Parts: sequence; C-alpha cells; structure tokens
Amino acid sequence: MAKVLKAGTFESEHSFVLNILRLPSAPIPHAGEAEPNTAVADSTLSEDKTETADVESAILLNEAQSHVEMMLNQAQIQVSAWQEEARQQGWQAGYAEAHQTVEAELAEALTTARHLAQSAVEAYQQFLQENQAELGRLAVAIAEKIIGQELSL
Repeated sequence: MAKVLKAGTFESEHSFVLNILRLPSAPIPHAGEAEPNTAVADSTLSEDKTETADVESAILLNEAQSHVEMMLNQAQIQVSAWQEEARQQGWQAGYAEAHQTVEAELAEALTTARHLAQSAVEAYQQFLQENQAELGRLAVAIAEKIIGQELSL
C-alpha cells in the first residue's frame, strides 16, 4: 500500500523546485471483498516501488539541480565581489603611486625655485657691489643736473 502525504512542512535555506507526481495506486479492498490476486498484487507492488524510486530520484535530481544552480549563483556573486575588490585595490595603489610621484616632483620644483631665488639675490648683491662706484658717480651727475652746480665727493 502506498503512503499518502496529506500535508507537510519543510524549511530550507536553499530554494529548490519540487515536482509532485501522482502515482497510480491499486484499489483498496473494502471489507468483505475478496483479496486481489497475489501475483497481480506483487506486480503492482513492484511497479509501485519502481515508480516510487523514479519519483524519489526525480526529486533528488531536482534538489541537486537547484543546489548546483544556487552554488553557481553564489560563485558568480563571489567572483563579482573579488573583481570589485581587485578594481578598488588597483585604483588605490595607482592613486597612492601618483600621489607619491606628484609629491616628489613638487618637492624638486620647490627646491629648484628656492635655488633660483637665492641665485637672483646673490646676483643682485654682486651687481650692486661691482657697480657701487659707478652708481655713486651717476647719482652725483644726476644731482648736478638737477641743482645746476658742480658737486664734489
């Protein structure tokens, strides 16, 4: 005799597809009726077992397929997460390298600018020292023209 499941509850973390197949069943004899032929009953019982095994294997196959699909989805999600993480790490590494390069170039440019400014100050002071006597004569000549008299040093 086949078992009939009228109601049931099943909880799972995984989604799956459940196919319900209706099994043919042998008529159940009522009280007072003759017992069916034993050979026919054995044949029906064997067929029921085969059909039950087929149903169970179909259920297991569906569960396995669902499990494989779930695992593939999880693997795809993990691969996507790894790709995003690698992209972020690459971006951060590139940013850090560019930041260091810019800082080094800026420090070099600042050092060059300081040297140029110092060289300009030194050149100006040297110019003044070398031309101090000439500048004094020019200043006296300009003053003489302005006041109209000859000046002496």
